[in-house]
Amino acid sequence: MKIILSNKLFIILLLTFSLTSCLAPRKISNQNFASAYQKEASFLHPQYEVYHNSESKSLLYFKINCKDLLYIKSPEKQNAEALVKISYQLFSYVEKKQIIDSSTVKVNDNEYNYDGGYLIGKIEFNAAYRNTYEMEITLTDLNRNQEVKSIINIDKSSLFTRQNYFITSINSQQPIFRNLLRENESVLLKYNKVVNKKELTVRYYNRSFPFPAPPFIVSNNKPFPYTADSIFTINLSDSSTAIVRFNKRGFYHIQADTTQKEGITLYRFAEDFPIINTTAKMVAPLRYLTISHEYNEILNSKNQKASLDDFWIKNAGNPERAREVIKAYYNRVQNANEFFTSYDEGWKTDRGIIYIIYGPPNVAKKYGYSETWKYGEENSYKSINFNFVKVLNHFSDNDYVLIRSETYKDEYYKMADLLREGRIYNYTK
Repeated sequence: MKIILSNKLFIILLLTFSLTSCLAPRKISNQNFASAYQKEASFLHPQYEVYHNSESKSLLYFKINCKDLLYIKSPEKQNAEALVKISYQLFSYVEKKQIIDSSTVKVNDNEYNYDGGYLIGKIEFNAAYRNTYEMEITLTDLNRNQEVKSIINIDKSSLFTRQNYFITSINSQQPIFRNLLRENESVLLKYNKVVNKKELTVRYYNRSFPFPAPPFIVSNNKPFPYTADSIFTINLSDSSTAIVRFNKRGFYHIQADTTQKEGITLYRFAEDFPIINTTAKMVAPLRYLTISHEYNEILNSKNQKASLDDFWIKNAGNPERAREVIKAYYNRVQNANEFFTSYDEGWKTDRGIIYIIYGPPNVAKKYGYSETWKYGEENSYKSINFNFVKVLNHFSDNDYVLIRSETYKDEYYKMADLLREGRIYNYTK
């Protein structure tokens, strides 16, 4: 292990331990990863990125907020210390989820700064091209004895998929762990050196997508028009990097080979996204709780804030209950933005609408290219199940559609009415 301290706020770690034998096959679909969607219930909120740096190796980058960790001061040490364990298992999509690679590493930090800071590091793992994988990652705060599981897709099917690109800050060259660009933000884009490319092609799209239909209405989505609004190129340096900045709102699909569909997509949404911090941002998600004339009255009001307040107070019964439901509702909206954003804002996706109305699921499991959420006890026939299928598109790896059913109608209206009345029913409690 090599540890380099760049300053008190950041630690960069190079971890290359791996274990590839003596492990029995285990299906990743048996694992409940619902804690990844229960933001308020968990102390830990790690972020991960994958970059394919060679034919047979790839890098898993991780980012942990120091404020999420418990620092303990022992008598024999001068500074308080955090202890973290990161374990991963890499599964093949074939051969019944056979484990391809696995490792467990421990990280300690005594450089906590009360103004904030992160542990940022990378783990090299075995992965060959022309393959796709799933990786289960378990992060454990050993001082608090709490863990959180995450499942990510590893797409090494070709040299042109999104994980062959890497986005970092310009100054520190550390990964930014997002594909959302802020207004006037410049970043460093890196492309895999395995392919000696001199320029990349960028296709710009400015699209407005409709609200998702309720879960009991079978929607007929129109095909996406793939013709770009504009096309331009960016030049790569000898180190296969380029500084990029995109000022227009919309999304930018970057490709090394235009004969292929694959590439990386960067998004420019409203300023401060994913945060919900203005009246305008609060009005649109209200569509899930309102009938048409209610929503249009608020939307077209000369004083949207007053109309928004009137709606919540009238339905909740009093200002105190209204404040509680407003906080809970828009926390869900903001969490949906963080969890489910693809080429559209997370709250406007199928998983977003279910998350906002029902809250985080009790059980969440992945089955290849599908994801199942359960509300209620896992083995109870009274529980509600929602099944989402992954859409294989070249703009996002985070796009899922709900398998809709009329059987959801009564329960959906009941949950929406509870929210309108200021009663937050959360299955996870």
